[in-house]
Amino acid sequence: MTLDENIVLALGTDYTVDYVTNPETGQQELTVNFLKEIDRAFFITYRTKVLLEEGSEQKVSNEVIIKGNNEEEVEGGDNQELGVIVNDGGGTVVGKRGSILLEKDSATTHNPLAGAVFQLYDSNGVSLGAPVTTGSDGQVLFKELVYGNYILKELKAPDGYNLDSALKQGITITVNAESSQTGKIQHLQNDPVQVTLAKEDENGDPLAGAVFTLEIKQGENWKPIREETELKTGEDGHLTVEALEEGTYRFTEIQAPDGYVLNTQPIEFTLVKNADGVIPALTLDPVVNYQGGLEITKTDANGRPLAGAVFKLTKDNVTVIEGLTTEKDGTAKANGLAPGVYELVETSAPEGYTLDSTPVRFEIEARAAGAPAPVAIYLVNQKEKPTEVTVKVPPDAQSPGQTPGKAVEKSPGTGLQGPGGIGTSLLLLVAAGIILWRRTKPKEKR
Repeated sequence: MTLDENIVLALGTDYTVDYVTNPETGQQELTVNFLKEIDRAFFITYRTKVLLEEGSEQKVSNEVIIKGNNEEEVEGGDNQELGVIVNDGGGTVVGKRGSILLEKDSATTHNPLAGAVFQLYDSNGVSLGAPVTTGSDGQVLFKELVYGNYILKELKAPDGYNLDSALKQGITITVNAESSQTGKIQHLQNDPVQVTLAKEDENGDPLAGAVFTLEIKQGENWKPIREETELKTGEDGHLTVEALEEGTYRFTEIQAPDGYVLNTQPIEFTLVKNADGVIPALTLDPVVNYQGGLEITKTDANGRPLAGAVFKLTKDNVTVIEGLTTEKDGTAKANGLAPGVYELVETSAPEGYTLDSTPVRFEIEARAAGAPAPVAIYLVNQKEKPTEVTVKVPPDAQSPGQTPGKAVEKSPGTGLQGPGGIGTSLLLLVAAGIILWRRTKPKEKR
């Protein structure tokens, strides 16, 4: 049989190669799959790097299995074990075999991370085995490696984490006696994808105690995530969520800070990888919690604004504001009101108007989409009626023709008037004085 070296099969077109190394045992397996019908003989040539310790005879085994499937299954192979002696390794390190245990952790929580995929290369950049993936303990163990330097690359970061830029390019790791010690771990970290929400009041001051839910969009629906974790703003007003994957999300407030109106507007955001395959940290625009407001408008019966009306505002029988006074435009405003039921009472009316002390109840709603509108209250004061004075004339002081006991009324600016006009009024007053004088005159002694 003669080999025709001009005919070379193309990888991916004529065949595929799968190279797997068991990281626990170091056992390696190379599988070549032909993609087309085999109608002639083929030579398969490959090389194996043998890792042996210096100065001792060791056994190296090589097993070849060939399987085919046509009209009948054909199976055959070659299994041969050879004795090999290493006479000169060129130094104390060469030929020694060891291991290295790697653990992938979060850069913020330092918890182990599953799902990181690594590829190991020799110092010349030749891949050693197939990629390996960290388990739930975040660890991968490379065994049966000759002492020396290797290149480690991270092919895929754990979900919700970004590839480390150095690991993406490849870092050098060293296998030696120290790395091979039991319990010796080399830690590798990934930065999580971080999204930060800031809560503040209308003045820009941070608000603690706001609680949120987090959902991810799936098609046209929203699916809750992180339900086991309380998503609550801290003393700095910040809430940071880590380890989110690409996608569209939304925060929804379910509990407002004490004394504030719950803001029902969802906060939606989207995470995407940039050209480097990294999801940058995202800080959302500040989300404001508001308090309620009150606006009083005071007018007369004709709609003219009235200044000087004074009010007291209470909540749960506790005075919140006292001395709230209307301005020239007839309005008085109060802000910073916590949700709840309030009572407004007028304590002093504008000059020349009647006091209306009837309590007015209103409520600051606990929920609003954004900034709530102030509660508007319109109140009217009536003008005071003129004061009326009634004077009754004694029966024996009646003028002729006057009805006994008839009242004499006083109107502003006109003096006392009776049926007989001013003269009659004066006469009545004089008569009353005479009667009083006569009643108080002392008796003469006889």
